[in-house]
Amino acid sequence: MQKSGKKLVKNEEKNDGSVATKAYFQYARMGGNLTFLSIFVSNGVSYAAETVDSFCLAIWAEITVLARMEGTPLADSKTQFYVNIHGLFGLMGILLLTVRSLATAYYQFYVSKQLHENMTNHILRAPVSFFNVTPTGQVLNRFSADMDK
Repeated sequence: MQKSGKKLVKNEEKNDGSVATKAYFQYARMGGNLTFLSIFVSNGVSYAAETVDSFCLAIWAEITVLARMEGTPLADSKTQFYVNIHGLFGLMGILLLTVRSLATAYYQFYVSKQLHENMTNHILRAPVSFFNVTPTGQVLNRFSADMDK
């Protein structure tokens, strides 16, 4: 009887669990620190603008109710002031939402392109022994799985 040899093709390894923190930091660095920072800053300022706008609306409503209870309507200049503040924060929210969306889209496209180029370069420079033990379908699945997301 003949002894069987070693298995030529290795089983595909798959990690289970959460993504390592190192991977998040590497992803953040790949897109550029300025773009990454601008996304977080615009996100924070956008939420702050929404919060301030809500407080201004609450103050406006309270002043209007108090004026009605006293029997004197709120002056047109005060009403116009609160309308302007509400409009300003609304426009600021829309502008920051646009900046955040564009920066995120640019960031994701740029990082995706870099990851794909890095993966392609590593595959093209892999030794022939890699292709002997790794099925072509497995390599293609890795590329297509990353491109689907």
